[in-house]
Amino acid sequence: MNQIIHFTVSGNRYSISKREIEQKMRGIAPESTRKYRIAINGIDYPIKQVLESITGLSRSAFTSQEAMRVLRKFEFLISEN
Repeated sequence: MNQIIHFTVSGNRYSISKREIEQKMRGIAPESTRKYRIAINGIDYPIKQVLESITGLSRSAFTSQEAMRVLRKFEFLISEN
């Protein structure tokens, strides 16, 4: 999927493709997952780490549910620990 997806988090609008997310996450070490994890490039990341990485927002600016809502649009596999 190289389609550009538009979404809003904490009042800020973003536009990015799944491929761009995969590229941004390359070389980023995954933190330990808490409740929800997302598989990108074969690596499990906490969902809030991914949304923080692609938006530049602090994790305190959004909830896990908001991160799930956004990241599901890109058809990534999201699992519960």
